[in-house]
Amino acid sequence: MKSSRNGIRRGSNAVEFALLLPVFTVLLGAVLDYGYYFYINQAVNVAVRNGVRMAVADKTLLTQVQRTAKASDHAESSLAEYNISCTSLCTFTGSKDLTINYASDTFTAYRLKLQRPYSPMIGMVPVPTINGASYTMRVEN
Repeated sequence: MKSSRNGIRRGSNAVEFALLLPVFTVLLGAVLDYGYYFYINQAVNVAVRNGVRMAVADKTLLTQVQRTAKASDHAESSLAEYNISCTSLCTFTGSKDLTINYASDTFTAYRLKLQRPYSPMIGMVPVPTINGASYTMRVEN
């Protein structure tokens, strides 16, 4: 029986693969989890911005309660466009009309804040547990 150098190396590829597979699996899980988190976060930001825009542009809404209802309804429909459910998960907080003084100009603004719990897609790496966004916009007169 002959001993060759190829016989000594037999199986080393399988061992290297077995050692690196968990590392690559965790990296893939991290990429998927963080990618999904940023997707949801962007959708929440767009939804809140669109909701605030609708609330401040409508001149018939005079109270903070009316503005918050309009903004949260529009934000929920914007999230639905991303296939993200918001029923009983989202917390909308509309501020009272804010008076802002800026460069000798005084105007009224409205702020909407949305917080939504986040559950990771895979859960292999730690990610934030809440998606949230807050926007402030000037009320049209």
